[in-house]
Amino acid sequence: MKSSVIATVVENGLCIGCGLCAALCPTGSLTMQWNLNGEYNPKETKPCTIACGLCLRICPFADTGEDEDSIGKGLYGGVPGIDHRPETGYYLAVYRGYSERYRPASSSGGVATWILDSLLAAGVVDHIVCVVPTGDPERLFAFQVFETREDVRSGAGSAYYPVELSAVVRHILETPGRYAVTGLPCFIKAIRLAQQRNATLRERVVVCVGLTCGQLKSRHFTDYIASLAGVTGKVTGVCYRGKSPDQPASNYHYRFTTADRNERKIFWNDGIAEAWTNLWFTPKACCYCDDIFAECADVTCMDAWLPEYSRDYRGTNLVIIRSPLLQDLISRGIMDGELQADPAHIQDVIRSQAGVIEFKRRSLTYRLHLGLKRGEKVPGKRVGPERPPRFIQREVVMKDHVRASVQSLWIKNPSAEHLREKMWLSMKLLAFRSRMIRIITLPMRGTRHIYRTKIPGILKKNSINDSYIQSPSHATILQNARESLNIPTYDGSNQMVHPSVIDFLAEHGLPQWGGFRFWMVITPYPYGNDASENPSIYTSNDGINWFVPPRINNPIDYAPGGWDQGFNNDPDMVYDPDQDEIRVYFRFASTDHLNVKLVRISNDHGVSEPITVISQSPWTQSDNTHRSLCIWRESSRRWHMWGGGGTKTPPYNLFYRFSEDGIHWESPIICLNDEGNDPFQALGYSSWHISCKPNYCEDRIEFLSYATPVSSEGKGVLLYAECSMGSPTLFRTPIVQPILRPSEYGWDNGTLYRCSFCITNTGGCYYYRIWYSAESHNNIWKLGYTGGYIGTEYNNDQKSPVHEKNGEPTSCHGRFRDSIQDLHCSFHSRDTGGDF
Repeated sequence: MKSSVIATVVENGLCIGCGLCAALCPTGSLTMQWNLNGEYNPKETKPCTIACGLCLRICPFADTGEDEDSIGKGLYGGVPGIDHRPETGYYLAVYRGYSERYRPASSSGGVATWILDSLLAAGVVDHIVCVVPTGDPERLFAFQVFETREDVRSGAGSAYYPVELSAVVRHILETPGRYAVTGLPCFIKAIRLAQQRNATLRERVVVCVGLTCGQLKSRHFTDYIASLAGVTGKVTGVCYRGKSPDQPASNYHYRFTTADRNERKIFWNDGIAEAWTNLWFTPKACCYCDDIFAECADVTCMDAWLPEYSRDYRGTNLVIIRSPLLQDLISRGIMDGELQADPAHIQDVIRSQAGVIEFKRRSLTYRLHLGLKRGEKVPGKRVGPERPPRFIQREVVMKDHVRASVQSLWIKNPSAEHLREKMWLSMKLLAFRSRMIRIITLPMRGTRHIYRTKIPGILKKNSINDSYIQSPSHATILQNARESLNIPTYDGSNQMVHPSVIDFLAEHGLPQWGGFRFWMVITPYPYGNDASENPSIYTSNDGINWFVPPRINNPIDYAPGGWDQGFNNDPDMVYDPDQDEIRVYFRFASTDHLNVKLVRISNDHGVSEPITVISQSPWTQSDNTHRSLCIWRESSRRWHMWGGGGTKTPPYNLFYRFSEDGIHWESPIICLNDEGNDPFQALGYSSWHISCKPNYCEDRIEFLSYATPVSSEGKGVLLYAECSMGSPTLFRTPIVQPILRPSEYGWDNGTLYRCSFCITNTGGCYYYRIWYSAESHNNIWKLGYTGGYIGTEYNNDQKSPVHEKNGEPTSCHGRFRDSIQDLHCSFHSRDTGGDF
């Protein structure tokens, strides 16, 4: 069998034991059996008579099939809004959160179990393939096929134990239906390779649920930890992720049950960590794997191994979505209150698995180099063989030696005490080398630490995306975005201003509109050049990763630019449920006239020709009437517009207009506070670009305005103001300090500019998602994304108001969870004609 998986993969120690080769072998020549190292391998039980090579073409560690990038591109490359990172593969959206229902019994936040349960409940699949305990001491865990939600729930939890797919894949081939299959990255890759060559699998496996993986373990790993815990007798059951209220999430425990029903447990820090991190009982194939995030799966779940979640012993998940089907499932789960989750940034995912990325990418380059140098068979990977710095080389060599030594020592004497005695010196040397590496890299780490903490304050946990938001500067309430959003523009500059965003879930109760939850209009503004300020449309499912929607070509309206020919600017976006359309308003200005234009966008992404709704001529730039409009649609017959400006020179005033149809607008009326003064000038600021959103629960309209000091000395900030829905020209400013200022050292250290925001009721507190434009000192204009609570009765430190739900204390800083049932306040219609 020279061209078989046995000769090419197994005999070179590269088999991971997935079992696909045994399941699909046309002659039935292969079966899965234990090898001496406690790993599953295929074994030839009868001669192969046809040498078809199928076993090699579907093997995840052979070089005959496509790699994860190629498979992922075929599966997800054409999905609207999809993005790609080398570390994670393709991703459509990222979430962080948990399932209140499944969290207690799950190893982390319970989201994976919720997804499987929901797929069955929604009728998306008929069968679930997942790993469950067997009670058999010789085979503690196995893949099984389930048809009921109760059975799926019984499989909640992690299993650090070898399993293989051959039996369940044969079942899928023999039993019609739609299946969802769970698996580690290499197993999901094997399924995808098999689907390319087997039409039945391609038709019946409709969803793949992946789990992030750092390494597998042989069955001897479980035996070793049981011995370390003092277990005597045959083990019949293991809980690998026990949770303890008095321990952080990272210090979970293993609990062993024996045939005579005795139980013993041992914590991660009591010896498990030593074996895990030093590759004890790790298959050789894992040392040649570069897929961390199950890049071929429709959805990938993982622990949120981040400092901000480490103290919550109950566990929190990060989730990567690649399939629109799963995106819709997650969105509906959030809206129905079944999932307590927020959108997250892909950088959260990368941070949470930094150690695994180091092992599977950076260290892998040297393991490939060593393997080739020794003349071994090594698989082709997406990273090439390289030699890292010498101090890293030595650590890789030592851990590889430890891995091989542990395997042979355990086979000779399966005793934890004996093994630790034999490995004592190696462990001391590795610990010493790790300390030396930390000392060598201290200057670099110290520099990073100083940079991160230069701006006063510490990273808060209340924001929608902690990795994306830096510590607050000065006396602001919210935190600046750590980095700008990466959004391509039609002019290639990727610089932009004037965001206006609609969150259809929070504002209108729709999980998506036109296929997406978030819609945004911006204008490019490269280095302050108004010639590119043409309105451009973007969509997103997480509020962070934005792209041009299908069938829309940016810009949606074009002007040549410059005062002589005229330029577009200052867009605002509002949804009209009567016509089921988005209205985009924007200005066109030239030397002698000003027009406010309107473009309509339909649910199928159709874009209308622009019409003029306000026209003023003669007009000059010194007349600032109608600058940066914002609009609230109260009902089909009541439309409201506010705009900065109204005077020839600053400080500018705020003006209001009314319309019965959103097209024909009445003359402007000045807005004042109850003392007869401009609400922003009363704070010493001159307002300019302003945005608004209704808060139906409080019967008010809320505003965030870009404003500059009246003295003309100082940078632009964001200020908060509000008016009652019944008095649109009578303003108040209950929060006197800026909501946000420019940062000292970040991308937004020049001036802040126009922003947009969305409001979510989280049980009496209001959470604000904010997209803001800003200029850096080198005249680069970008967008950033932040969030938090900005009410006057609470702040964003740890002394936040605490509420209780079902006897469990919850904070206003909860993640979209405390009162989803109250979400209707965010999109309740005030039109008695029943707009919504």
